[in-house]
Amino acid sequence: MRSLYISGFFAYAAVSTVFPVISPYASLLGASEFQSAIIAGAYAIVTAIAMMPFGHLSDKYGRAKFMILGLVLYISSPLLYIFVKDITSLLLARILHGFGMALYVPALNALVADKSPENRRGEAMGWISAAFMFGFVLGPVTGGLLAEKFGVISTFLSSSAFSVLSFLSICPYLNLKKTEFKKMKEEDKLVASKNILAASLATFFTTFGSAAVAIFALPFYSNELNITSTLVGTLTSSLFFVSALARIPAGKLSDKIGRSPVIVLGLLVEGIGIYFMVFREPLQLLFATWLCGIGMGFTNTASYALASDVRRRGMAIGAVNSSLNAGIFVGPAVAGLFAEYFGFEVIFTFSAVFVLASSIVVTVLLKNSD
Repeated sequence: MRSLYISGFFAYAAVSTVFPVISPYASLLGASEFQSAIIAGAYAIVTAIAMMPFGHLSDKYGRAKFMILGLVLYISSPLLYIFVKDITSLLLARILHGFGMALYVPALNALVADKSPENRRGEAMGWISAAFMFGFVLGPVTGGLLAEKFGVISTFLSSSAFSVLSFLSICPYLNLKKTEFKKMKEEDKLVASKNILAASLATFFTTFGSAAVAIFALPFYSNELNITSTLVGTLTSSLFFVSALARIPAGKLSDKIGRSPVIVLGLLVEGIGIYFMVFREPLQLLFATWLCGIGMGFTNTASYALASDVRRRGMAIGAVNSSLNAGIFVGPAVAGLFAEYFGFEVIFTFSAVFVLASSIVVTVLLKNSD
């Protein structure tokens, strides 16, 4: 199991290493600001669409095939970035990178669930989820430093190198046979469908809130908030770091008291955290981002654990992953729309109310699920 966690860590470090440089690189190739944003986010759109069907196929044909193919695309896509000559080629390479993630991530998550004891499955999902988040912490820092010291090509090469390390970590599982599933009863299918829907919605809501404030509101309105770029980076990094730390205890707690209370608790904590951002003081903003990180860590981990309890867990975890990526895309877009019409101050209040209200929806769906 440890090798699977290591593989996940390096895979997420690989994909996030290019975050600081991909938009400027697209601009150098002639992309407008809007085109650069589309190219940078193309992988997330692809993963949001493709993760669920690829997760379902990994249930049918086995996890190893999908992890291998996904990591082959992980390794090759950054190398393609080096040789592209125009923005269309770069966009296609980003789409391939997205397909690599869509192939690899649901299969890896499902394999972790396959290999974990039932009474410790939440803990296992906490470990893999934390590994992903720590990879996200390492990747952008590494990519930015390498680009500054040695040029953007070194960043792309490091992304491929991280992917190779991820591939080597899963070598013990390359001959893995596909998991056999018994046919489900109709009532079990209904419960599974409800749980998949609840886990997916909870992940979308919590990611929507965090992305709206951390990816869009804080950096875009830093001048209006009277905070420096350094503080913006500190706040964003602290959110992801605290979220990573929260995931292992969240998984253990979901094994003890059930998935539902941990999911709802996370939504409530995140909603309160976003509301505290209204006050704008640096220390309050830092405390608020910690609360957001804890809330996101609790909700996402318990949601993945709930999805992993479903028999066809590749499809279920793929659905949750798709919702997560949809939240990353939709959160900043909706926040920007609200800010344009009502002013940026409303972003924090709206996002807080949205996340807190979502806890009611999720509570209703999760009633009697544990």
